[in-house]
This record gives sequence, C-alpha cells and structure tokens, in this order.
Amino acid sequence: MKRVLITGFEKFDAAKSNPTQDMLQGFHSTEVILRTAVLPVTFDGSFLLLQKLIAEFSPDYILLCGLAGNREQISLEKIAINYVNARITDNNGKQPLDETISASGADGYFSTFPIAELAAYLQDKSVAATVSLSAGSYVCNYLMYQALHVLQNSDVQTTFVHFPPLTKATSIESYQQFLSDTLSFIAHRPNTAIADLEKSAKLFAAED
Repeated sequence: MKRVLITGFEKFDAAKSNPTQDMLQGFHSTEVILRTAVLPVTFDGSFLLLQKLIAEFSPDYILLCGLAGNREQISLEKIAINYVNARITDNNGKQPLDETISASGADGYFSTFPIAELAAYLQDKSVAATVSLSAGSYVCNYLMYQALHVLQNSDVQTTFVHFPPLTKATSIESYQQFLSDTLSFIAHRPNTAIADLEKSAKLFAAED
C-alpha cells in the first residue's frame, strides 16, 4: 500500500479555526497507509516539522494543505516559487518581505504530483477543484518550495492544496471527501486518456 502524508495548518491571523486542521481530526483511510499532522503557521517551524515527519514516516506521496482566504474552490498547486513576501506576520511574529527563500535553489519547482490527472479524475466525480499556477508568497508557498527543494532527487510525489474558507455551501465533511477521493486516486491510479486531460485543462487557473 502507498504511504501518504497529509498535513494541515493551525489557525492564524486571528482566525477562530483553520479547516485544514479540522478536516484531519478523525480522518482515516483503508486504501493507503496514512499519516496526518498539523503544522505551525511559521516559516521556520513548519518546514522543520515536515522534515521530521518525512524522516520518520518515509511517505510515497505528500499532500500539503492550507487555507486560502481569497479562493472559491479547492486549488491544486502546480508550482512553488523561490520568493516570500508576507502580507502578515507568521504565528511567531516573523514577516519576511521581498526575499528569496533559498540562495542556492531554483527559481521555482513544479509539483511532482500528477495534478493534471488528479484534476481530470476529480472532474469526473463532479468535485469542485481547480489547478492553480500560484501558491502565493506566504507560508504555504514557502513550505511547498522547501519540500520540493529537499525532495528534488527523490521519488516522493508532492504538491500543495489550498482550501477556501468554509461557507454555507461547503463543510469539513466535503473537504474530507476531497481527501478520500484523492487517496482513491493515489491507491488505484486510473489511466487518464488524453481526452480527459484536454477536458480538465479548463480547470487551470485563468491567469493567461
């Protein structure tokens, strides 16, 4: 069975909760060997804990999850950039502005998870999810970049997933269903036809 690590974040910026923390409570799977963890919303602490989890668990797949207050759909992130410009402080009071993340790293790293295929799979299940070409410039992008940087010579397939705030039309249960569908995709990895990829291409963020 595939080994999958899913992380969420604690609450931040005076929010009362963070759905990516709440959705991991009691979440389980019989299709993969699963480990879940909640990371601190801090630039240094989030990556240090992630590195520890990777060393302890040796995952085949990593789904990093975070909250994006301005998103309306679940977003599968395609790329992380070597840049941080924090609009607010992290939970340790740190606020890097207009800085690179790594002096020796690439300008950006593409997700190593097959998100185009996952988008097609989810579309067939009528799941509202899109592919995003920007993970922002806060802790989420920082964590995704650092993970892809340190894992660039490994076979671990990694991406970041942004979740919108909860509304009357969404729920923790719907976010958990997304996770279950994604784990089913990982466990069974269905063949994806070119036609399905073409169909799912419209789910890419309209940034061009």
